[in-house]
Amino acid sequence: MNAGGARSRLAPVRSLALVLVLFAFVAGALHAGGRTLYNADQAVAALMAQDILYLGAHPVFFDGSEYAGTLEQHLLALAFAVLPDRPAVQHLVVAGELAVGIALLWLATRRAFGARAALGAGLYLALGPYFLYYRGLSSTGPYTPLFALGAAALALLVRIEGRAAAGARVAAELVALGVVLGLAWWTHPAAAAYAAAAAAALATGAARRLLAPAGALLMGGFALGSLPWWLRNLETGWASVRGPDAATLPWRAAAGQVGDLLQVGVPVLLGGRPPWAGRAPLWVAALALLVLAVLVAFAVKLMARRSGPSRALALGALTLLVVSAILALLSPRTQFTEPRVLIGWYVALAPLAGALLAGPGRRAVRAGVAAALAVLHLAGYAAAPRIHADVPPGLVEQLARRGIDRVYASYWTAYPLTFLSAGRIVGSPFGQGTVVRRPGDRAAVDSDTDPAFLFDRLEPQRLDDARRFAAFLHAGGHAFRHAELAGGLALFWEVAPGAVEVARRCFCIPSGLGPEAVLWRGAAGPRSLPAGATARYHVRVTNGGALPWSRQMRFAYHWRRPDGSDAVFDGRRTLPPAPPAPGETITADVVVTADVPPGEYQLVLDVVEEGVAWWESLGSPPLRFPVRVDAAAPAR
Repeated sequence: MNAGGARSRLAPVRSLALVLVLFAFVAGALHAGGRTLYNADQAVAALMAQDILYLGAHPVFFDGSEYAGTLEQHLLALAFAVLPDRPAVQHLVVAGELAVGIALLWLATRRAFGARAALGAGLYLALGPYFLYYRGLSSTGPYTPLFALGAAALALLVRIEGRAAAGARVAAELVALGVVLGLAWWTHPAAAAYAAAAAAALATGAARRLLAPAGALLMGGFALGSLPWWLRNLETGWASVRGPDAATLPWRAAAGQVGDLLQVGVPVLLGGRPPWAGRAPLWVAALALLVLAVLVAFAVKLMARRSGPSRALALGALTLLVVSAILALLSPRTQFTEPRVLIGWYVALAPLAGALLAGPGRRAVRAGVAAALAVLHLAGYAAAPRIHADVPPGLVEQLARRGIDRVYASYWTAYPLTFLSAGRIVGSPFGQGTVVRRPGDRAAVDSDTDPAFLFDRLEPQRLDDARRFAAFLHAGGHAFRHAELAGGLALFWEVAPGAVEVARRCFCIPSGLGPEAVLWRGAAGPRSLPAGATARYHVRVTNGGALPWSRQMRFAYHWRRPDGSDAVFDGRRTLPPAPPAPGETITADVVVTADVPPGEYQLVLDVVEEGVAWWESLGSPPLRFPVRVDAAAPAR
């Protein structure tokens, strides 16, 4: 065998191996440095994988939602069948998905632009940007599979175009592309951008002459890949397209988000800014936008001057960038401080960056882009904070020593606690409005007569929750035990059953307990009203309790007859101007509607804590206001 030929054949192997080794090094360093996520959404994914493995469940979507396909959870279940059910194994599985996506983009770039461009694309991904690792190394949703499937779609597009240009058959590749696009659609609706990219590339390249006879193969593959999505939606009355995740903004409102995309989202995606950090410094935003503009201009140039696979890849990448951005702008749920729905951008950016850095263009431009990317990546890594673990080391043991096996906690603590304890301790979210993703876990904690309550004191709002819960227990004279745990957690256990019952009414911390919880200082308003009329009653109220009013507090009223019965019990609500602190007096205009028959009434003004109780029922006297309701004036 010729030594030169052997080296030539080994060159691609060495190139890809270098990329993957660098990826493994960077991923490992970020994980060891606490710069990667492990939170409740990942714990839910792991618990779903256990349900698949041990209970034979096959969830179609992420628990508690009607989108986000469970391809990753099923893959994780396979890993748990041979490896321990631990976060380390989950990290390896997700890192493997990301590595597969990087390898596929290396392959697509090599086929379209050559070996040097493939190495450049691989190095672009392996050495950052930070957001790719932050999002790609977590399973907080379907975004890593979405990236890998997008890479597979692009690799297949390049192969189809190359074989079609050579006059070869592409039936198998079209079916495979359809399956990949179908799986991507099941995984996340943002995959519509992949379909748009495929349509643009196939309809304008050499493969377009094959679409008429073979298009059914593509659509058949799509139907097969997306089959779980269709079956689930037929079962639920198309919940995926009727829910809040499918809502869209009006075009004018979407256009109003363009500034956030450019000033916040692009710097995060290009690596110059860590997620959740807000607007980037002007120089970072300008540099990121300049790099993006150069890559877009380069894609347009490739489309104009190239043909075959390179043109298909350039057109597909450009279409993917544009359509992904439009879909993100139209979604009311997009947060450009953490632009996860745009993870498909990396599928487009990596081949373009690799081709530009390896291309025959001006050396100064290539050097400038390489330097700009290096600066952006380093800036993002330098600013990336250590990520706080919601379940600190030793928490499971601390709870087990106290005999605690059922816990109400924040969403971010409850589910990791369940997974990390291997189910010995079951946690469920506590707090009104909290998403409950696992009803079975909620039922297990609800059925316990002596659950514990766990609050995180490291974050200001959770510190307030711990303080409020202690004040609630003291105000009601309830027995309990309390401990400060390592990691800034406040634990309450052996809580009196009466307090547990009240807290479970709304899964929140009640505020209105005791006869002086609210002190009415005065009221002014009409003493007579026509039936059906609306009036305002000006009131002054002091918070006489030990707790600030919660966000569930509302002014409301009853229309009470002279015999003490209620003609209308649930009067309309009025939001206080601001929740008063203990001892604070506020004024408000309570809106009242006389939706009762004519007669003499007492207007009973009270405060209701939604989901808990009217404060009158908790021992705090309401304000009683005699009002005569007259017959409505006849219409003229």
